[in-house]
Amino acid sequence: MSILLPYDKEEILQIVGERWRQFKSDLTRKWALAVDKDGVDDIVCEKYGISKEKWTQFCQTRRDPSWEDVRKKAQASQKQNTAPHVLSRGGYEYLEEKLMAEKTKKRLEEAAQSGSTEGIIDPPSPIRRHVKWKMVRTKKTGHMTSEVAKEIADRIAAVSPAKPPESPDEEVDDPLYLMTLTIPQLFLKPLQVMWDATIFGSSKRDVYLGAYLNR
Repeated sequence: MSILLPYDKEEILQIVGERWRQFKSDLTRKWALAVDKDGVDDIVCEKYGISKEKWTQFCQTRRDPSWEDVRKKAQASQKQNTAPHVLSRGGYEYLEEKLMAEKTKKRLEEAAQSGSTEGIIDPPSPIRRHVKWKMVRTKKTGHMTSEVAKEIADRIAAVSPAKPPESPDEEVDDPLYLMTLTIPQLFLKPLQVMWDATIFGSSKRDVYLGAYLNR
């Protein structure tokens, strides 16, 4: 019997790691560094199924002065991180590969449904940096990881091109004006234009070149 999980392997490992670190943090704060030590060892070993030998070793590491220095440095570093992320161990590289694979799959499916090959010829444009920044600071509940992260995300949304570009004024004959109307389209979707490819170093004039405007 196979069981379908809502997470992939990388996400499961991330969740397990977070739960394990939180568990050790709770043991340290509530029990290992407890002011009243009377009966703590027996309670912990019985409640969590930990052997007395392993619990003694855990307490020794947590009560060691060198570990206290490490803990204080980590706390100080955490205070400075006002916009924490929820990236997995794969980092941005893994996220980029995953999102690009999803975009490619979607374009292939759309092309197959429409019977067109246009979506297959050109690869999807790279994921914009501000999109990735916001994604890795958004929890599964849809909330941002902190108030600072939310404020930054709101400022990004305020300057990001969310509306379709305006139609050009037919009475204006200005190449620069027309170019400024084209640029926002590159942020919204891939745009195919005809250009002399030899300008970009190609030996042939009519070839497909992928050019992206990433932000």
